[in-house]
Amino acid sequence: MANGKVDTTHSGWGKQISYVIAFSAEGATDVTRRYVRDASKHGLDRSRCPEEVLVWITDEIKNLRRRDMDKEVRRRLVMEDHREEKELRGYVVSALAAEMGRMNLGGRAQGEELKAPAERISGTQAWREARGEAGNGDRERESREGR
Repeated sequence: MANGKVDTTHSGWGKQISYVIAFSAEGATDVTRRYVRDASKHGLDRSRCPEEVLVWITDEIKNLRRRDMDKEVRRRLVMEDHREEKELRGYVVSALAAEMGRMNLGGRAQGEELKAPAERISGTQAWREARGEAGNGDRERESREGR
């Protein structure tokens, strides 16, 4: 972790992690999302304090460490903070997308049938079919009538 290589943490060690807080001369940041990509497999419960309190504390550390810095340097660091937060959010989005990709079609349980849209009862048969609103009832009638 000291060298910033993600693979040397959760997957390399085979350990679960609750918090990874990065400290520097410019402040502190919760970078757990960078090192724990799949919290269900590699993350431990984050119950030492509410998340809002953790954010407040790291922001306070940043403010204290940056208060005597030049305005231009502080502005550059804020831009870096925004880029880093975007990167960290990207890890969460990627993990969620991967999890959704592993789910069965549309989140349906295996063996659950795909349900057809409800049958529309108004309009002519041709009009309903053109709109894709004929439903199962019309398909069943068509198969019985040999259409």
